[in-house]
Amino acid sequence: MRGRVPIRVVIAAVAAGVAAAGLWLVSRPSAGRDAAHVREPEAPVAAEPAMRQPPMTRDRYEGSDLGFPAAFDIPSGWKLEHERGTIDPYAQIRLLGPRNADDTFRAMLAVRAYPRESGPPQHDSAGAWLAHLKAHLPPGAMIERELTRDVAGRPATDLTAAYVIPPLHRPGLPAVEIPVRMRTIVTQTGGHVVEVMGSSDAREFEWLAPRLDALLRSLELAEPDGIRSR
Repeated sequence: MRGRVPIRVVIAAVAAGVAAAGLWLVSRPSAGRDAAHVREPEAPVAAEPAMRQPPMTRDRYEGSDLGFPAAFDIPSGWKLEHERGTIDPYAQIRLLGPRNADDTFRAMLAVRAYPRESGPPQHDSAGAWLAHLKAHLPPGAMIERELTRDVAGRPATDLTAAYVIPPLHRPGLPAVEIPVRMRTIVTQTGGHVVEVMGSSDAREFEWLAPRLDALLRSLELAEPDGIRSR
């Protein structure tokens, strides 16, 4: 009939339109890690993930779990654990924070003390322990920064490194690479090498950094200083 478009032509046109729309959707950059470089101005970037607690709220640890009196500030709400080494002699206070957005890695702060008198040679001094740490970084790790500073009134070395944890197949967790940044600060007292460290998903390290800095500024180590002879 004149003036009417055959039904077959209409159906073909609609199908072509749907196929074109599907091709555009498939070819768009995804929102995943591979397209992280694509900037969309209309999408505001939050200062901190919504899952995080209010910044810089703190509690205080005071005790002798390291083998001598110590005190320092800790982020409020973080889980505090005590640990003692069974093979290598050490004492540790570990602070467990929130998990990352992918639920694959947990932010952590820790204060460790290694006895210099009864420990292995790498516990003999802050310098010896730092050399040991550098020699045993995870495969592929890169040292980003190394500087000297004072911690609790003592000279210390501040080391930042980055590495990637390869995809691991664990029940209930996605098998994805995890970029990690770790910062460790090493000093010594008269009887111990003291290490303060923090690690997190590399994409959240700027969130962790001020919490580690707050711990360092507040750190008090009551053990006397002095260099022993071996």
